[in-house]
Amino acid sequence: MQETLEFTADRIKLMRVKLSLSQWQFAERYGFTENSVARWETGMNVPTSAKSLNGLLRAAKDVKERADP
Repeated sequence: MQETLEFTADRIKLMRVKLSLSQWQFAERYGFTENSVARWETGMNVPTSAKSLNGLLRAAKDVKERADP
């Protein structure tokens, strides 16, 4: 069964926190701006570009790999 990923404000923040990254570090590592991360986490904007979604998929993969040793 395949997991469905929905990048809500809460989920984005949870991923960042699980990776122990600041908004700036998260943005740098996955190719966003710090402003974008802040807006996503507050629900002011949602990620829609292919670049943003690709970065969030990479972050989700990293979170999963940390959880599954």
